[in-house]
Amino acid sequence: MSDLATAPSILTFLLLGVGQVIGLLLIPMGYPGVWLQLAVLAGFGWWTGSAEAGTVPLAVLALISLSAGLASRVVPGVRGSREERRRFGALALPGALVGAGTGWWMAMPGSFAGALMGALLGVFAGWFLERSRRGPDPFQPPAIGVGPLIGIALRVTAGVVVAASALLAARSGG
Repeated sequence: MSDLATAPSILTFLLLGVGQVIGLLLIPMGYPGVWLQLAVLAGFGWWTGSAEAGTVPLAVLALISLSAGLASRVVPGVRGSREERRRFGALALPGALVGAGTGWWMAMPGSFAGALMGALLGVFAGWFLERSRRGPDPFQPPAIGVGPLIGIALRVTAGVVVAASALLAARSGG
């Protein structure tokens, strides 16, 4: 088998990985990176015919992503500035990745639960550090409320779950 025959599949997997990483990095900045991830995964599924990136898994992932996006918009609380939300989103991403990695042995339910717990731990650890940095003044309002923190964690979790699904689709060989 020549190198030209394997080049499209290598390029396909490379594009899947790059699309997932870029999407994950866009989410904490407040951009719709999860939809980029879903589009790349759908393209991968269409190109390779992968059952793990078929219609039903993509519909479930789109529902999870839509639910997370809507929940992050309607939760009550102090929204904080865009920069604060980006900072807390950046703290949620490593927590979600570690949580998904520890839940990997339970397949998708474990990855989802682990990613959610890791994202929540990352966000709230950052929130507590921010509160302790500001001092014990009880009259000083919080930089960001608990509700928006949960929304940030949900959006990051949705992105990590889509990335885990892409990893499963790639692992199946397309």
